[in-house]
Amino acid sequence: MSGETRTWTINYPKGYSVTCMQSVVPEFKVREYRDADDRGFIDQQWGDSYRQSRRGLVVGATDDEQITIDWHVTHSDIDILCDHDNEGLLYGFCCHTGDAIHYVSLKRSVVKENLAADALRVLLGERLHRPCGFTAELVELVKLRAVPSQWYLDGTWYVREGRFVGGNAA
Repeated sequence: MSGETRTWTINYPKGYSVTCMQSVVPEFKVREYRDADDRGFIDQQWGDSYRQSRRGLVVGATDDEQITIDWHVTHSDIDILCDHDNEGLLYGFCCHTGDAIHYVSLKRSVVKENLAADALRVLLGERLHRPCGFTAELVELVKLRAVPSQWYLDGTWYVREGRFVGGNAA
């Protein structure tokens, strides 16, 4: 994904040749979260993104945020965006409980390679086209201007669901 290219040479008669290059674009797929394989990726991506959020910039990194991540890893569904042929090559994730979206994250390389729209289409699927509440600031989607217009901030989800962890609702 880091600018990989395939190169080959076509040799023509009379001694001339042409070198061709083709960009290798990954084929995305979604699979279920596997704690042993994916936990470090979730912690890194979510933590980095949180530190760029409005709350993260004001409050800074806190134990509460790690408690929130820990809680979601054990109580929510997590869809992992990975390479179609290599499930160990991770590109992003969506943490959700049904249509309540808790966090969406894409690797920077996906964004840099202009693959974010395709990645989100695969990762979020039909959720892109229906109303979903999000329970936290979706930092990366806001930066990409990719928060679907029918999505809304659901600031009461944690209270309605009776969820509370550490110093934050979670």
